[in-house]
Amino acid sequence: MMSNTLRDFCEKRGTTLFKLATAIGVSPSNLYRLGKHTEQLPSLELIDKILNLYPDASIDDLIKHVRDTDAS
Repeated sequence: MMSNTLRDFCEKRGTTLFKLATAIGVSPSNLYRLGKHTEQLPSLELIDKILNLYPDASIDDLIKHVRDTDAS
């Protein structure tokens, strides 16, 4: 299962979802939705905007993979 870690990303960088949205030119409600529903993944365009703003970040900082526990 994949999940987004946008809220954690912002906390680690000392910013908020609102400030991040403003900095990359997207609707804050879009990032709030992703922050609340971590099972929803950000679009590639959104990931690209964030990584361009934070060149030291990687996609691993925005999305994590959790192995299914019942997979055989």
